[in-house]
Amino acid sequence: MTEPIFERPLSVELLQWLARASLRQPDILSMAIRLWGILRSLYGGVDDPLYLENLGDRFGYPQWRDGFFPDANTHHRGDAIPEIHHPDCPCTQTITDWLFDPVTGMTPDQWQESFDRHYRVSRAEMDRILYPAEWVYNPASGRTPLQWRNKLKQRYKLSAKDFKPLGRMVRYPERELHKNRPFAASRKTLKKDLKILVELGWLTVETEGEKYRKVARFPTLAISDRHAIEIRDNSGLTGEFVQSDLADFFEHFAQPINHVQRFFLHVEYIIPNQLYSQVYALQTQLKRIWSQTPVPPIRLIYRSAKQFQDEFECRVYPVCICYYKRAPYLFAYGRIPRDDGEIGWYDYRLDRIQSVAEMTWQDDDLPLELKPWQTAPKPPQEVFDLMNEAMGFEFYQPYREMLVWFDPYFYGNYIEGTERASNFKKFSHSQALKWAATTAKRDRLTGEEKQNLQSLLQSRLPSDSYYLIKYRIGDNNVIMRLRAWGANVEVLFPSDLRDKMRSDLEKLWKRYLD
Repeated sequence: MTEPIFERPLSVELLQWLARASLRQPDILSMAIRLWGILRSLYGGVDDPLYLENLGDRFGYPQWRDGFFPDANTHHRGDAIPEIHHPDCPCTQTITDWLFDPVTGMTPDQWQESFDRHYRVSRAEMDRILYPAEWVYNPASGRTPLQWRNKLKQRYKLSAKDFKPLGRMVRYPERELHKNRPFAASRKTLKKDLKILVELGWLTVETEGEKYRKVARFPTLAISDRHAIEIRDNSGLTGEFVQSDLADFFEHFAQPINHVQRFFLHVEYIIPNQLYSQVYALQTQLKRIWSQTPVPPIRLIYRSAKQFQDEFECRVYPVCICYYKRAPYLFAYGRIPRDDGEIGWYDYRLDRIQSVAEMTWQDDDLPLELKPWQTAPKPPQEVFDLMNEAMGFEFYQPYREMLVWFDPYFYGNYIEGTERASNFKKFSHSQALKWAATTAKRDRLTGEEKQNLQSLLQSRLPSDSYYLIKYRIGDNNVIMRLRAWGANVEVLFPSDLRDKMRSDLEKLWKRYLD
């Protein structure tokens, strides 16, 4: 079997995916670069100068270290930080050497543009990320602390307040001088990097003897980048996108073919640009919350569009984030944004969440219904199981049955044979009449409702087919889907949904007549 080759070009999105954290955080960018370099050493192929051809599929940390670093026995043993000892050793390369390598990296302008799209940092913040050692006071520089501060403040036109979170006075500055060099790392750090690759699915581990095994199939990299997969909204921004049923596309087309990118994915994204930082900060906060064991409940302030922009304080357990059609939503269980204080599931659009604060499981104002979640939380899969029960996005709403007629040509070409078709139960004309009689009795339809349904079916051709589907009551996404199908579908039951479709169409028709 042909071994997989790692040819993923360097990008902000890739590094962020590998790090599973914001690249603005101290040491995170260096860690991500190391992970990328280690992947190249394991899977890069014979044309990659980092590739360790003789490493084998099963190896221990010492074997990888000795192959990756020249003079490893002298300079890369134990937990001491290696000094610069060999011009070709990866530990001599700085952050910018890796990022701006003319063959495997990006240009400084490409990096700046891509990083700005994600993080919106100042020039001073960017330089601190790229050159962290320069932002630590070093007495050996010959400057006093005041001179060091003033030089940086003058260079970047920083006030004392702006400078404070960037510059650092440390007790042992000599321990910080290697921070510009990602692979100037201790044994403990590098072994932790290998463990991260195990967690991400790039390696498997044998506990006995601490041996690692290469994988035959890479984990899906659902990321976007102008070097990889383009995902653009109307403003031209790019963003991350994850959807399991696109895994085959990502696997086969994520990489350029003969240096030309052939796969592009366009999605609509309606979050206003001015809320980007707020939404990103919220995502980072939730990521930190989900990293805890057990995951704590949260208190969020939510501005509800359904409740006329009123703000509600909701104490909930956060389960997962899902991007749906045009925006990301937090699925959570707890007190929903309504005046009656009802407890249940809800989808919170991220840009409408005004603030999030961690709670503890001992807080007095935590709803009693949430207490069991401390030891037995619901997994995200439960959300998607509920979604699959019925048509619609608002999985927490009750559902009922809908009987529809489809144009046979449209159904055969656009629904039959797709994943969506599994939610439809097909009826013949006689089966539909029988179902209508049973439903009328079960739902205690009025005489008029029963007569209207029977008349609709009896007026159709015996060769017609009908389809039964469950849908979420009150979910506007159901209405939007039915409208999108247009004249190719007709709602026959329930009568209130049929009346809703008719009323909306009449209003639309009158609008175009005026």
